[in-house]
Amino acid sequence: MRKINVLYVSNYDHLRMGGQRSMMTLIQHLNRDLVVPHVLAPKEAELSAKARELGCKVHILPKHGIKPKNFVKIRRRAFRINELCNENDIDIMHMDHDRDLITCGFIKNKTKAKIIWHIRVAGARPMDFINRKIPHAFIGISRDTAQRLTDREMDYFKVIYNGVDTALFKPAEDKKELRKKLNLPINNFILLFAGQIKIEKGIIDIAEALGKMNSQDKKTPFVLFVGKPRNDEHISLLKNKISEHGLNDRVKILPQQNNIHEWMQAADALALPSHDGAEGMGRVLQEAMACGIAAIGSDTMGVREAIEDNSGILVPEKNPVELADALIRLMEDNQYYRRIADAGYNRAMKLYDVRVHAQNIMDYYQEILGTDGK
Repeated sequence: MRKINVLYVSNYDHLRMGGQRSMMTLIQHLNRDLVVPHVLAPKEAELSAKARELGCKVHILPKHGIKPKNFVKIRRRAFRINELCNENDIDIMHMDHDRDLITCGFIKNKTKAKIIWHIRVAGARPMDFINRKIPHAFIGISRDTAQRLTDREMDYFKVIYNGVDTALFKPAEDKKELRKKLNLPINNFILLFAGQIKIEKGIIDIAEALGKMNSQDKKTPFVLFVGKPRNDEHISLLKNKISEHGLNDRVKILPQQNNIHEWMQAADALALPSHDGAEGMGRVLQEAMACGIAAIGSDTMGVREAIEDNSGILVPEKNPVELADALIRLMEDNQYYRRIADAGYNRAMKLYDVRVHAQNIMDYYQEILGTDGK
């Protein structure tokens, strides 16, 4: 059987976000006897360098904002993508972001390549009514991502959970030594938040939960916020809330870390109390579970699916009191902690291993190419 040429289209040039990390992890674990990966990036940077390291043929095309004034530039970019598809005999264009769909809409009927939209966020977006008409097929990282589609598109939708590189994200061999290496307190219970530091991810809810614990004279965890702030306003609000509750000596805020797996391995729990619509599933929850630590998420779209079957703790959205109670129980009841952490680890090994993810993606490619699509 002829190899499948896949063009992975990235809206970003970096690897700071889950979608792009997921793309590179997938590419790394593809069966190259079946799939030949190409990558389209907006400029030379971290993502294109990683793609070349993984043996991909990389194409660079600058992107343009989806605005009326950019119509001609977007159209030209679309036709250049069509030329790239023809020159490289591309069978599938795999989109990691919905912003690229409108561009590809110009060439849907001009190229033989099937267009896949990989839906990574569950909450509806203003352009969905246009975007969902363009792809031939859809992949959702959770069942809740299907809410962005109509019944007609559901015939071409498949849930494939994100893949976690379990050779990297695994329990720490020596947590104390790892904490020493990362300059973290050795004996404290450590709570980690990892991801873009923005209000919708529940960062203020975490700070408020710590404040509740502090006001009740409960032992509070040492907390790490690791990630790139959305903007100065969001990071200022977080810092102000931490200071307001007198927690400056209990909280450390760090920029994005390339070795995020080590920070997860060094922690005891990870919290992702995101607000409804902010996540497709919450990749960091899956990574944390694979590292053998307890996962806490909000009972919202996508997030609740990541930690089904008591493999983590779900708390109501925007509810610092319930979040504080969950942390207190994890810190005070070691038997309960072990049950949650072990169940999460088992779920990650069963459902989230990147090898399972990659095989499911490749099977879907073959399924799409074996039919007429939409």
